[in-house]
Amino acid sequence: MLEVDLYWVARGGVDPVALLGRLGSRVIAVHAKDGTLDPALAGAYPPADQVPAGDGSVPLVEAIAAAPALELAIVEFDHYEGDLFDAIERSRVYLDEKVAG
Repeated sequence: MLEVDLYWVARGGVDPVALLGRLGSRVIAVHAKDGTLDPALAGAYPPADQVPAGDGSVPLVEAIAAAPALELAIVEFDHYEGDLFDAIERSRVYLDEKVAG
């Protein structure tokens, strides 16, 4: 069983949709973490480009759809400059609308 952080996969230059497609039913959880993936911020740690789900460049919805055995999509931030609870709620609403439908 695997848990995959979609933001870090994308930030590492790997297509998360293709990766989850290759890993198939082994993936049971993902970190539904979004970011702008701005190259100017790529070297920063903690990451300076993480944003609420749906506001960035990580293909969260498509990656989640590519994981047939997925049980959990965990909203998470390594670092966020704004109101963290607002960002979590915005992420939850986006994922509920786009994934849970």
